[in-house]
Amino acid sequence: IEAGTATADKRKGFASLIQNNSGLLELWWQPQDPSQGSSVQTIITHGDAIFEKVDKCTTGTVFALCLNGSKEPNHTRLFWLQEPNTREEDILSKIKRHIGDEKCRKRLQAANRPAAATTATASTTT
Repeated sequence: IEAGTATADKRKGFASLIQNNSGLLELWWQPQDPSQGSSVQTIITHGDAIFEKVDKCTTGTVFALCLNGSKEPNHTRLFWLQEPNTREEDILSKIKRHIGDEKCRKRLQAANRPAAATTATASTTT
């Protein structure tokens, strides 16, 4: 990311979401041609990530995986959709369901709510 703009990797590849033996989710990106470099692995704990379309992108379709619900650059992975006729909503709904996107959003929403003011009144009888 340079000056607020991300540039896509020119290599074609594919992403896979799998559950490992420990029960954690792993998102793998692999180049189609193995000679073009190594794959990238991201571990995701269910309910600790948000997956959404980047609406500000004007040059294609980009999805952001926000780890721990954070949109800070070091917690965000960007993925460019390379297939022109892919239904974006299908991708979004499937990945959101598998990573626990809604659970993460609810947790963040609850954490950002102001604490409810509580007052207690005591009564005495004589």
